Amino acid sequence: MKQCGQPTQYAYVDESGDPNLDLTKQGTSRFYVVTAILIDRNRRNTLVSDVDTIRAKFFGPGEMKSSGVGSNVARRREILAALLQTDVRFYAFVADKSQIDKNSGLQQKKSFIKHLHGRLYKRLYSAFTSLHVLADEYGRSEFMQSFKTYLETRYQKELFDHQDFTFVPSQAHPLVQAADIFGGSLLRVYSGKDPKNLLDLMSKAAIIVERWPPSVQQADLVGGLDEQEQFDHLVSQQSIMLAREFIRTNADSDDPDTDSQVEALRYLLYRYELDPTLYIHAHPILSHVNSYREEDISMQSFRMNVIAKLRNHGVIIASSNRGYKIPNTTADLSDFVTLVNGQALPYLSRLAQARRHLLLASQGKYDIVNQNQYAKLHNCLIALEKGQFEQTHAETTFKAAAEASER
Repeated sequence: MKQCGQPTQYAYVDESGDPNLDLTKQGTSRFYVVTAILIDRNRRNTLVSDVDTIRAKFFGPGEMKSSGVGSNVARRREILAALLQTDVRFYAFVADKSQIDKNSGLQQKKSFIKHLHGRLYKRLYSAFTSLHVLADEYGRSEFMQSFKTYLETRYQKELFDHQDFTFVPSQAHPLVQAADIFGGSLLRVYSGKDPKNLLDLMSKAAIIVERWPPSVQQADLVGGLDEQEQFDHLVSQQSIMLAREFIRTNADSDDPDTDSQVEALRYLLYRYELDPTLYIHAHPILSHVNSYREEDISMQSFRMNVIAKLRNHGVIIASSNRGYKIPNTTADLSDFVTLVNGQALPYLSRLAQARRHLLLASQGKYDIVNQNQYAKLHNCLIALEKGQFEQTHAETTFKAAAEASER
């Protein structure tokens, strides 16, 4: 949670991949990753020392770089495991350039870098009142200066008690090198060069890995799937699309509840990337949401003003007694339907019984579900009672017919 008294935070930032959006050019990466190692002032010196010891162990006097590990997965895993023994924590922003609108104005290298880095820094600035950013030097000095001015003008004004932004040489900063290792590892996994289980390993240090635009799992040949698989694909595709559209539309909202809804979706999408089959308990989602709020909200408020309102906006979120998730199969939605059926219908049935009793006792003068005040609920109860009457009537008719046939 953003507080005036929180320790000054340091963000060590590096990028992986190239910012060229022309994917037809040889050597151009489909993904572009910006990674920030986050640490507060009180623990910074210890973490710098610990990471530098790891650098020396694996790279000798040289710089710790993902490109120096290359395709040696075993060595990469060993380096990551060593980093995970420290207090290192990171936030990463992964851009899939193949999903970016070619008419979006991001075709120019400088515009793309400004936009993508700007999104990450805006997220950091919204979370911390006092922040030092140390970013790896990139490009010519005049561009770096214009980029710094762009960030300060667009994102920093009136957001900080204190802020500082500096471009630094990566070889002099072990935590920038650690950002390179995590970012480069993410790039290799998303590019299909390294196994996906490295994501599970890195998740132990990840605050969040945000995909932009949030990805949809695409089937290679949807038409070749059987009907159930096509429905599963439809659920996954539509659920991701709706979540993605809500984030796109509301990312710049000034309303705290809408911001919380966006953050909840970002977290659910991140966890979907790690494992689309797992439900996430409400507490870690709430904790993530509260880390971006001035004041914490309660669990009840989270359910009413975040999850419920997202559903009111048409976002599909599955839930069960195991938590919440972005659905990716029809089974996820069946879990949700089962939950609603088990909770809503008993409530409505009890309410209907109370209403009927008091209507009878007052000779129709007192309706606890007043039609003018609760029009939708009133119609729901009428429909429910009609359905129960028709079912009872059908059962009675069937029973009478059966008895008659027996005679």
